[in-house]
Amino acid sequence: MSTSSHPSDLSPNEMAARIFIELSTRVVLAPVQPDKPKPSPDVLARMSFKLADAFAAALDDRTAEPVAKKYEVKLSDVGGS
Repeated sequence: MSTSSHPSDLSPNEMAARIFIELSTRVVLAPVQPDKPKPSPDVLARMSFKLADAFAAALDDRTAEPVAKKYEVKLSDVGGS
């Protein structure tokens, strides 16, 4: 696993692994509640990958070039002369 501390430097698999470890720790340390069963490791793993994918998508949206700049047209580009 990478020793990087910034989430944007991690691969989706590394990020999902870190999320899984954090979620698993919280589930194990949470007090037992008879009316709320603890999620299985399979559910936590799937959730970890979904959260990692959502984070990566949000990060891509945040760092993407704004649409207005991407498709900016200058009047000289469309001039008739």
